[in-house]
Parts: sequence; structure tokens; C-alpha cells
Amino acid sequence: MADSDNSRTLSSGIQRNLFSLAATFLTAALEERTRANAAGVDPVLRLWHAWVTAFDDYARLTHVQQRIEREMVRTIGFPKVSVPVAETAGSVLANSEAEIDALLPGDDREGERAALKRDLAAQVAAWTMADEAEGFSHAKARAGDAAKREAELVKLLWVTRAQSILGIMAKTHAVLRHGEPGPGFGFPWSPLRGILADFLVLNGVSVEDLSPGEEGRTEVRLR
Repeated sequence: MADSDNSRTLSSGIQRNLFSLAATFLTAALEERTRANAAGVDPVLRLWHAWVTAFDDYARLTHVQQRIEREMVRTIGFPKVSVPVAETAGSVLANSEAEIDALLPGDDREGERAALKRDLAAQVAAWTMADEAEGFSHAKARAGDAAKREAELVKLLWVTRAQSILGIMAKTHAVLRHGEPGPGFGFPWSPLRGILADFLVLNGVSVEDLSPGEEGRTEVRLR
């Protein structure tokens, strides 16, 4: 793969493998250089490794949170009540007592408000019980902490100067992994994928045998 134009011929599956291959190569290079001369390792390479670990943690924890949330929505549903609104001859969904009060003002609607609030409170109690059983809030908090950690590390990575070709390669990988909207997008992502592949080839890594069967890139989007 001599030039970056070749990246335009890669399938989305092969592109994902490119990210996985680059991460594997960079991790092995970091470990090898740490054993040989820990003090001489490019700080960017260390930062990249910390960041990619945090990125993967965030993706994994977000997936767990979303899976729990989907199951709770499927079995219980978000707490909400349908409030009849005379002005529209229809109804509006409310998920808080304040919304119920705003949609049904007046002393003559007090009974309706009270009934709707009881219904909503029962749903909230069911959601809270399921939350405690399934660990949704805990999973959400862990994903939030992981997101903060990832954001801090990637900001530090961007402003740290690379001291080696491997450091530049690591930054290129991070730009793609962090910022690319998805496989199949054009400029500047396609040329950047070509550059990443060129880095691999220059370091003696073959990219000719990439198979679309592997999954090397998470599809969880950051912020």
C-alpha cells in the first residue's frame, strides 16, 4: 500500500481492522521500548495507551448502561402519564409533578392532578426498584466517570508533542478513533486512514491481508 489513495478502496470492515491492527502494533511497540529503555519512551505513546484504554472502558461501560436502560424501558417504561389538555382536545405526556401542575392549573382540576400524581409516583417507584435491581444508575455513573477520564486524556494527548514517528502514528490513530463519524466517510477521514496504513507499512506491517471479519472499532460515539 504505497499511497493513501488505496484507503478509498477499503471496505468498512477492513477499515475497522486497520484501527485494530494499528492499536495492536502500537501497544506491542510501547511494551518493547519500555523493556529496552523505559526513560526513552515517547510520552505521547504512553499517553495514547492510557487514552485508548480509557476510550475502550468508556465504550464498554456505555454499552452496559444502554443495554440495562433498553431492558428497563422494554419491561417497565419511562415513568410518564398522559395529561388531558382541553385546549388541544388531546393529551400531553408529563414525567414530573411540576409538569402535571402546569398542564392542569386551577382548583377545579385538583382531583385530576392528584390522581395523575399517584399514577406517576407508582411508576417512579417501579422504575427505582428496577434500577436498584439492575444497577442502571450505578452503570450510568461509571460510564460518566469513564467519559471524563477519556476526555481529560485525549485533551492532554492533543497538546503533547510527539518525539517519534510512533508518537505521530499514535496521534493519527487517536484522531480517527475519537473523531471519525463512521466508516465510509470521505475527506479528511479517508486520507487519514491511508496515512495510518502507510505508517504501518513503513514499520514492516503488512496491510494486504486485512479481513473484514474482525471487529476492531467500537461504534459507540463520544459526546
